[in-house]
Amino acid sequence: MPTDIGETILMPDAVAHFTPSVPYLLVDELRLLVHDLVEVRNLAASLFGLEQSSKRDDLFELGKRLNAWMSKNPDLDSLRRDFSLFFENTLKTNEDKPLPNPFCGDTMLQEKVKRWEAELKAEGRAEGEAKGKAEGKVEGQRTLLRRMKAFGMSITDIAEVTGLPEEEIHHLI
Repeated sequence: MPTDIGETILMPDAVAHFTPSVPYLLVDELRLLVHDLVEVRNLAASLFGLEQSSKRDDLFELGKRLNAWMSKNPDLDSLRRDFSLFFENTLKTNEDKPLPNPFCGDTMLQEKVKRWEAELKAEGRAEGEAKGKAEGKVEGQRTLLRRMKAFGMSITDIAEVTGLPEEEIHHLI
């Protein structure tokens, strides 16, 4: 069995030195037995254990132990996020009773993020409404000024009636 991707690629002799060399370890997941009592310190075994868990509680416990071990090493923070995403997107799909994610912080953080999202949406909606009102006001003003001009009013008269400077009237008409 090859252990380097380069061994699986046939290249002509002239370009053989360009063959990629990527060593790998092939693990037969079906033959791998992950003992749930062993302390979690092997990421591959943990991932297979998560996939092989037959009960919800076992799955959560393994995730909790893995998270506890990974949280001790700040270099593993991005990997913890990856496991969290794996848990969220792969292991929690289509469940009536959702299983909590052992890689996420407390639910207070999740609630805070939801509140921030709602506040940002409301702020965006308010900005959009204000912009729409301002644009509508300018368009209404433009229509009124054009009608006044069409009825034969001079720019000076329009400025006197509306209180707008003549330059702005020229710009809007």
